[in-house]
Amino acid sequence: MDKEKCIASIENRTQLALVMAIFFPSLLGSFLENSGADSKATIAWSVSVGVYILIYVIFQGLKRFQTSEKFLKFLNGFILFNITLFIFPTVFLATADGSKVIETFTEKINAYTFFVSLWGLPISAIILLLLVSGTLILKLFFKK
Repeated sequence: MDKEKCIASIENRTQLALVMAIFFPSLLGSFLENSGADSKATIAWSVSVGVYILIYVIFQGLKRFQTSEKFLKFLNGFILFNITLFIFPTVFLATADGSKVIETFTEKINAYTFFVSLWGLPISAIILLLLVSGTLILKLFFKK
């Protein structure tokens, strides 16, 4: 994959992650509301929307600089990993019955991946933000 295709892929995946981050808090909020839990915690998940917008803006600044193809491929793969973290919570929320205790083995696996992904979403978004912004800072202040 050449640099231009990789940059286009990163932009497309970042846009997809942004769209998913926009709809995820409302999905989580409706699940918590239907299960009788406090749905005010979903406001904190709305912060991820801002993080993805910031990542996209910083990447637009970064692509003006010469960036290694290896880093771009890593970034592309990491964004794909970030997108996959949305899958498990969405599947869990779509299949869970909020009022019953999880009983079967597959539901326990589903719940485990839900909680791992739920914690992984903000952590991986912050790591991605640090990678992109750190690279931009290096390019701006430590030009070769």
